[in-house]
Amino acid sequence: MPNRALIAAVAALVVVLGALLAVRARRVPPGPAGVAEAAPPHDAAGQVAASREDVSPRFASEVAVLRQRVAADPADTAALLRLARLHQDGHQPAVSAGYYRRYLASAPADRQAWLDLAAVEAAAGNLAAALSATDTLLTRDSLDPAALYNRGALLANRGDTAAAVRWWRKAAAQARDRAVAERAGAALRQVGGRP
Repeated sequence: MPNRALIAAVAALVVVLGALLAVRARRVPPGPAGVAEAAPPHDAAGQVAASREDVSPRFASEVAVLRQRVAADPADTAALLRLARLHQDGHQPAVSAGYYRRYLASAPADRQAWLDLAAVEAAAGNLAAALSATDTLLTRDSLDPAALYNRGALLANRGDTAAAVRWWRKAAAQARDRAVAERAGAALRQVGGRP
């Protein structure tokens, strides 16, 4: 039963993280208007040089421009947020988390950024940091639907099914987001808990 519960919780977390990424993808601010603002590194053929960790030359180019913007102005929250999201989309959760933390130090009221930070911390295997980001949201709004559900999923991934069930029950009971309530109910049924 514990293995079944853990598998169900992981599947539920994947669904939630996918939904959060879809929501976040609609909110991504556009990249810098003129990539010519700064000259990204080029290879011998004149193409933008992508490093091993970069997913494409376009990614490398935009990251280079944004890093230069942040180097010139460490308080450039738009560049920090864009860097966080680019690295998140580039499957570099640990790098992304660093940029989210820097961004949130200047923009602590950005709910979606806290959710995204929790998602990348979880993806990087840092469940304690993911729980901390989620708890920050719950401190501000104890009935935040996504935070309630995510806390349950994170606890389930940590192996604490009983605690996960308590948080999923709270998520299922809230009325602000019916889709989250339904996902929480489904997670509860999967682990044998009643909604």
